[in-house]
Amino acid sequence: GAPGGPARMTSDPIADRYAQALFALANEHRDLDATWQQLQQLGQALRDHEPLRQLLLNPHVEAADKLRVIDRVLPGECSASTQAFLRLVLDMGRAESLSAIVEAFRDLVDGAQRRVRVLVRTARPLAASMRARLKSRLEDLERRQVELTEETDPALIGGAQILFDRQIVDGSLQTRLSELRQQLKRVRV
Repeated sequence: GAPGGPARMTSDPIADRYAQALFALANEHRDLDATWQQLQQLGQALRDHEPLRQLLLNPHVEAADKLRVIDRVLPGECSASTQAFLRLVLDMGRAESLSAIVEAFRDLVDGAQRRVRVLVRTARPLAASMRARLKSRLEDLERRQVELTEETDPALIGGAQILFDRQIVDGSLQTRLSELRQQLKRVRV
């Protein structure tokens, strides 16, 4: 992945190569925003529609037919470069990499726009003021724009886990209690 990208736990070198090629092409055509918007829509469609994923992964469906379905599913018109790119990916039999390509492309766009994606996991939703302070503090530390996403996990009990740039900052009460439990097991009485 690109530096400054989101916390992707696994990296797919094939997806990275395809994403880098499309990124270079979109940059060259000064079409980065439109290309990213089209890829976001594709990524959303792949997440939301199991039949679409199954069709794209079916080796008995021709690449041209898959491309026609993608054109119908995506709102608006795909740019010529995005269509050519998707045709290449499908012709090369890499449909299974499309979701990873979208993620890798997002990493590249984030890096170019000096943006970092941060996931904050807490036991309860953050108050708006706390969210704003956390975002501001992270932007000061990272010297980049922070795109903050929240998740709640009652198992954390309290505190927070912050995931960014393939790092996890774990200040959750659950982790502290687990560490204390491990220390107590090592104490001889």
